[in-house]
Amino acid sequence: MEQKINSKFLNKLGKSAGQNHAMLKQVHGDGIMTLKSLYAWFKTFIGGYESAEDEHRSGRPTTVDNARRHNTTLVNMVLLNCSTPRIPQTCHYRTFSCFLKLKCKGAKTYSIMQIEAAVTRELKAVPMEEFSTAFDDLHTRC
Repeated sequence: MEQKINSKFLNKLGKSAGQNHAMLKQVHGDGIMTLKSLYAWFKTFIGGYESAEDEHRSGRPTTVDNARRHNTTLVNMVLLNCSTPRIPQTCHYRTFSCFLKLKCKGAKTYSIMQIEAAVTRELKAVPMEEFSTAFDDLHTRC
């Protein structure tokens, strides 16, 4: 934007596009617009266009807005179609002593709501004292 405003100023001073490009390169370094783009802007300024901002164009958006929906669809597809093996009953959770009583074997759950309900049900079955003790043990280690 700044380069376009500078090129508009130099155009009004009567400088050519080549001179303008050399001056912009001297001021801004190598990160300037190409000479081809500069010629296009000179043509619009000579034609009477006064604004240095790009015109709004309809068309394809420059950013993707369906990333979250795509990710959710992928997770749901994996949950429904993936045949993951069941966790064996002899699993050990050495980190938290309260998880030792959780049942690791059971029916498969296929939706996120069913998983949330199963986890909530199992966590509510853990006595509050064991949960508190496990949290205190974790706090003292960290």
